[in-house]
Amino acid sequence: MELNIINYILNKKKINQNALAEMLDPPVSKSILSKWKNGSEEIPEKRSIELRRIARIGKYKDGQNEEWSKITNNSKDVANDWYWKMFEQISFTNSKEKIDVWLDKYYGEINYESIWIENIQMMLITLNRAGVPVKDLDFTFEPKRDVIWSDDDPDEDSWPISSIYTSADHLILPYIKAYSALRNWVMHNVTVVNDKVLSELQFDFVQRIPEIALTHIDKELFEAAGTDMDVLDKFIKKSKTETLKLILQFSQKAPSNSVEYLNFLNGDLIEIGKDTVNSPRYIEKYGTEDSKFFITDTAEEKIATMKSEEKILDGIKKNEKLLKEILEKLNKLTDKEE
Repeated sequence: MELNIINYILNKKKINQNALAEMLDPPVSKSILSKWKNGSEEIPEKRSIELRRIARIGKYKDGQNEEWSKITNNSKDVANDWYWKMFEQISFTNSKEKIDVWLDKYYGEINYESIWIENIQMMLITLNRAGVPVKDLDFTFEPKRDVIWSDDDPDEDSWPISSIYTSADHLILPYIKAYSALRNWVMHNVTVVNDKVLSELQFDFVQRIPEIALTHIDKELFEAAGTDMDVLDKFIKKSKTETLKLILQFSQKAPSNSVEYLNFLNGDLIEIGKDTVNSPRYIEKYGTEDSKFFITDTAEEKIATMKSEEKILDGIKKNEKLLKEILEKLNKLTDKEE
């Protein structure tokens, strides 16, 4: 997905390959940089992060994103808490893609060289820019979470009625889903084109992903999380306008194909998902099985599903309790008859 970041830097910063190779720490040879640029050799994750930082010069200070430092109060513990909480859902949502975020398979330490570290930062920075009070969000999603029991003293045979989701959970979970769907769409329909002329537009496309993901979330979920709705509305309006201009530029310069680029802006998650699994790049990598059968929930459906599941679990628990009472009464009647 970051293949054309090198072309972008060479064009945008008006430098040559030798200069760029020397900017890396440690520097690399021009031949290595050429292999990364033409796609004959994959760019290592650490180098990809370096290249992205060079592309965004001015937004980083001493290697750190200043906006991210403010959100986390410059605390590594706070940052790690966000990484841990979001990784599990991101990995689940992107089940086809290897999300390398741990230093070992036992989930021991975070791999800070993973490109997903920066992805998570940009997702939360975007929410913050859009008026969401990220520092104050009570995002609790993790593999084990608090649950509601049918009584105050659960025993070994008890079953929880439902899991407890906060307003932040209801906002961020569909945001991760929308972000992942849009990212996969861009990866298989936009950045796959290796064309120097398109490199700057491709990089800009990637930067739009966290912004456009906001448009797939119900406004009520933003309100419940304490969002400044005026800031949100202005942010989304500006993002849509700028993204439309980007799409028109890209579609005019891109090779002729059947990709509906406006789906990135106007399509729902089902359309976007179908575009992804039917793209030549996706089929080449994963086959056609996903193209035959594809289902994804919109943000509204996700929340409705959560609530529906909670009601079903509640109903099951009440029925179990009722059946238990009936059985006890029947047993008592049987004992009396004997």
